[in-house]
Amino acid sequence: VNEHLVIYNGHENNGDAMTTGRQFELFRSAKTIIGPHGSGIANMLWADPTPISCQDRTQVLEFIGGPDSMVQPRGNFEHNYFTVFRGMPLDFHNIVYTKDSDSMTTYVHLGEL
Repeated sequence: VNEHLVIYNGHENNGDAMTTGRQFELFRSAKTIIGPHGSGIANMLWADPTPISCQDRTQVLEFIGGPDSMVQPRGNFEHNYFTVFRGMPLDFHNIVYTKDSDSMTTYVHLGEL
């Protein structure tokens, strides 16, 4: 098994913009996708749609704004990606930002991980 960590920012390691085809390949092969609610994590749309078993589902951990958080959208749980992609075979979880989070720094309760 060839597993490695990829930090997705829309660019290749050489700084070139990642093509749509390369983004598809990257997210189709991902076993785990972790990130804040937004366009980058929305690429989970390209995760494997036909896993062999439940254990083979892509794992997704989406960070979202909580009711006390200053991070938007706060407290609007019906607009996270779980509700948008709930028909896909993903093992999906949300972690809520704490009230100390802002647009520059994210805090979560590690006990929730």
